[in-house]
Amino acid sequence: MRAIHVIIMLVVIGAVMAWQSRGLMADSFWYVVPAFAVLLFAGVLQVLIQQPGVTSRRRALLFGVGTVALLATSLFAAFGYSFYRLLRGGAQSFDAVWICSAVATGALATWLWFRFVRLLRHT
Repeated sequence: MRAIHVIIMLVVIGAVMAWQSRGLMADSFWYVVPAFAVLLFAGVLQVLIQQPGVTSRRRALLFGVGTVALLATSLFAAFGYSFYRLLRGGAQSFDAVWICSAVATGALATWLWFRFVRLLRHT
């Protein structure tokens, strides 16, 4: 019963988001696909967490942390590659946003992978 409330909430959030971003969707639908993917991921994760039992909740947490760690690692790779291209180009001043973004996503990915391995050992 509780899963129905979560699904209704996600549908309402998705509808409000679609209404607010209808201008972007008029240009291209692909602008809003990541937001809908996040909503779908949140819904699936919530349904998995709501299942009774400690083991099923731990597996859901393992699925969520693993997926986000994989996404953070791919984002770190993208920032790292862009930073490498900046270095190879011989730019005099490196963009501080790229440097901070690469370091922050690298730290986040590292922490998430340590958390994932710890969860994997205890499951």
